[in-house]
Amino acid sequence: MSNPRSFPLLSWNVRGLGEQSKCTLLKNTILTLAPTILCLQETKLASTPSLKAITFLPPNVCSFFCADAAGSRGGILTAWDAHAFDAISYTATRFTLTTVFASTMTDLTFTLTNVYAPSNHADTAAFLTELADIAATISDAWVLAGDFNLIRGPADKNNDKIDFALCDAFNDCINSLALIEIPLLNRRYTWSNKRAVPTLARLDRVLFNLDMNQSFPNSDLIAHMGNTSDH
Repeated sequence: MSNPRSFPLLSWNVRGLGEQSKCTLLKNTILTLAPTILCLQETKLASTPSLKAITFLPPNVCSFFCADAAGSRGGILTAWDAHAFDAISYTATRFTLTTVFASTMTDLTFTLTNVYAPSNHADTAAFLTELADIAATISDAWVLAGDFNLIRGPADKNNDKIDFALCDAFNDCINSLALIEIPLLNRRYTWSNKRAVPTLARLDRVLFNLDMNQSFPNSDLIAHMGNTSDH
């Protein structure tokens, strides 16, 4: 990193890493985008042995923690460049993987929560409670990145099939935890059902708490095309 107080983070719902061709495409994408920290959601991997990990993680971003999928559902993985960051600890919960990082070059420490929220909204209340429980343990900079499977309002979807109660619950959670959403600069939506007349929605997000925003006040968020996923 040319600036030890700045680093690229890549977050992506990869929708399964069982196929070798998809792993190769993911690895090439990571090499092209060169993130220092990588957050993957929906790996669909019930376990991630090192021989599997090297099929999709390049050598410079090969340290990782993961929360295994339940059968072929779910799965979260956070990887990082060990030359840039030490991982102090991690905690896996039902919908998140939280890692505490310390810079190897500065006194910077922060907590990263990799999010894969439930698509079944019967579990949304449990997910939002989980975020509140994690927030209660945070005493410094905190960033949340991933697939939240929720929209905040009509601007986040291309049709009028909107559950406003879910929007209100999500917004109330964000506000109660004093989180700041990083604006997406180059795209309105991040997910498509890929049908002839598609449903489009903004499901993928990055949120900062106030301490993280003070540490990285000039952060921006840019979407990249992913040919191997619907995100």
